[in-house]
Amino acid sequence: MITAAVFLLIADPVTGLVVLIAVPIGLLIVALPGRSVSTKANAQLEAVARAGRSASDLMHGLRVIKAMGGETWAVDRYRHTSDEAATAGIATGERTGRLAGLGALVMSVVLAIVLIVAGLRLIDGQMSVGALIGILGMTAFLTEPMRALAEIVGLFAQSHGAAQRITQLLNDIDDAEPTTAPSDAPAPTVDIDDEAISIRDWSVGEERTVDVTTNFGTLTCIVTEDPAPESALLAALSTHARGTTVGQMLVSPHTVDLFEGTIRSNITMILSAGEAPVSAEVLAASGADELLGLVENGLDHRIQELGGNLSGGQRQRVALARALHADPQVLILHEPTTAVDAVTEARIASGLQKLRSSRGGGATLIFTSSPAFLAAADSVVFVPTTGPSLVGKHAELLAAAAYRNAVTR
Repeated sequence: MITAAVFLLIADPVTGLVVLIAVPIGLLIVALPGRSVSTKANAQLEAVARAGRSASDLMHGLRVIKAMGGETWAVDRYRHTSDEAATAGIATGERTGRLAGLGALVMSVVLAIVLIVAGLRLIDGQMSVGALIGILGMTAFLTEPMRALAEIVGLFAQSHGAAQRITQLLNDIDDAEPTTAPSDAPAPTVDIDDEAISIRDWSVGEERTVDVTTNFGTLTCIVTEDPAPESALLAALSTHARGTTVGQMLVSPHTVDLFEGTIRSNITMILSAGEAPVSAEVLAASGADELLGLVENGLDHRIQELGGNLSGGQRQRVALARALHADPQVLILHEPTTAVDAVTEARIASGLQKLRSSRGGGATLIFTSSPAFLAAADSVVFVPTTGPSLVGKHAELLAAAAYRNAVTR
């Protein structure tokens, strides 16, 4: 465009000025409806996302839906959200088409103005025929870049709508981050040295703070009556874990995240796991060995998106196996077996304690009120809603009524 403008200014200054003035004005006119295209694109993406979420929900609840004869309801529900997405897509396409048409029209008008100005100047004798031929050739050359500029305006408008969706998603993620401490209290201090993980100044309400130290080679359970201090400490530990080197500290949340692939790839976290080994000790300690006996192909059994073809207890066992396979220096678990039966839970608690003790003595910290894990723990930290915290063996703490009520209710 710059080269063409310079050529036209040399060939005929008036025609060159027309190009330099008319092209930016034309692009401005084309850009004016861009906001409506961006809005429609944003609405289309939202409608498509709703349809996707609806399909995912229905697929995960397919067994229940079929058992209750709800296929017709499910089809109608998805058809409604799908039609909304289709309507939004048509609206976006219609606005985009209008914008493209406007761009073609405006740029054609600009080129027509250039040709008319050049023709009038030829008639008035202010331009030679050779100059006119050169201007005509350059005008024809300008057709493609001017059309491309008009298309870029439309593409930018659509991209702006998609960018708004991404920004909204990132903001929602930031807003969903748990607070680091209840009642705006300062976050606890987490330190890892050669012998232990130490938690200092953990605010648990009523201007009370608790210090927790877990030596390497030991398993410590934390029981809280109030969930707020527990969430605050988990948030602080997660933040600290993100700043440590790989393998030093792992915080495994209560929410299980599985990915499409195989049981092996979900444990090893290697996309093309192939024959990646998973030790029998890890499978036994996590209770995943029982799962392998119930599915086809064992470790190479295919897992659907989000683990939809596994039960809640099976998903928890795979996630626990993943955490144990990683074998971090410090392992933090949050209610790892809530969907597992009591017998399996007791076996997992015992196996986990033995495995972690045999693997170089890493520190293990578990947030749970499960009697099986509490009995297997080397020490238990009990934080009541009011009063001082208690530290000791599970059997010893049972003498305290508040603790006994917290772990047996």
